[in-house]
Amino acid sequence: MIAALALIPISILPVLAAPGMGSLLYALLAGLLGFGQLVIAAWFWQQPNDLRARMLLRASLVYLPTVLVTLMLVPWI
Repeated sequence: MIAALALIPISILPVLAAPGMGSLLYALLAGLLGFGQLVIAAWFWQQPNDLRARMLLRASLVYLPTVLVTLMLVPWI
């Protein structure tokens, strides 16, 4: 839970730390994806089982590539 909670501000950090590195679209997408990751992590934390663990894994497999590709495409968006 702590890692999922820390993921939201850390993923928005490029927008705040380096002007031009991120955009409002990136910050919005990273925030929404981070919040989704947090919701699924909380759901897993409530009742850890195989199904919820798989969902959390899939959420992380969607989160990281999407955030990184969005950050790479920021100059063209």
